[in-house]
Amino acid sequence: MEKNQNPNTWSDLPPDLLNLVFKRLSFANFRRAKSVCSSWYSASKQCVPKNQIPWLMLFPKDKNNNKNSSCTFFNPEDKDKLYKTQDLGVEFAKSVCTATYGSWLLI
Repeated sequence: MEKNQNPNTWSDLPPDLLNLVFKRLSFANFRRAKSVCSSWYSASKQCVPKNQIPWLMLFPKDKNNNKNSSCTFFNPEDKDKLYKTQDLGVEFAKSVCTATYGSWLLI
């Protein structure tokens, strides 16, 4: 074996250990971690992130402007960071949330 090769990789971590780590991650970091590799993705299916803080969804200011109809999301855990969606269309910006259940929105 060459001296630069490492027989142990991050993808070989035991699922039990990954679950302990995943349970302590914020929602955004949980989503990032589960995309590392297929074994991390499989382990992530066994747990839910500890703190699921609701995000704030901001619709475009100018509802008549078709070019800027993407929504902006604010995660209170990432105080200085905003996330933008792809263009969801003008009709989505006019939508109203009528109910929520867990992390689901009925729009």
